[in-house]
Amino acid sequence: MIVKCKDLAYFEEYLYYFMPEQSVNNFLYKIDSFSEEEINKYILFYYINQNKDSERSTYNVSSEEVSKLVSKYFGIENYKLKEDWGGREGIKRLDDKHYQIYWFQTGWYPLEYKLTSVVYDGKNVKVTMKITDAGMTIFKENSEIVFHLVYNNGNYNLKSIESAYELDVNA
Repeated sequence: MIVKCKDLAYFEEYLYYFMPEQSVNNFLYKIDSFSEEEINKYILFYYINQNKDSERSTYNVSSEEVSKLVSKYFGIENYKLKEDWGGREGIKRLDDKHYQIYWFQTGWYPLEYKLTSVVYDGKNVKVTMKITDAGMTIFKENSEIVFHLVYNNGNYNLKSIESAYELDVNA
């Protein structure tokens, strides 16, 4: 298998919905292997961000579209969507082929970051993100988050996240 090497700009776009502002800082911790709950969070934030300029707080999506998204980013076919989260955001089954993503518009203070390196080791890829401004969060500036991906069937599947950040105990 020949790996198609991509640059930082490609991974900036590819990992966009895992980044602090789009994911409400939800993927800034150590993840050894993505659980169904974390995959569900990704699906939620992906579709929220696809529709963040809309007046609505819901988005209907086909199960086929969700399956393609999960396959592209996680390389898996069998997963379970968690329905009716019981809060202000979640996923609801409309019928056998359609879901509704719903959320409550809120604000938060996202970290500022910059992707700093892409390192290839065969079909494995390591993308490093440096926190450049921690603002009013518990993270210190210059902390790093490392995304581990594997090239698979033309996609870069996210396998884990390594957190090498420091917490600001004074925040």
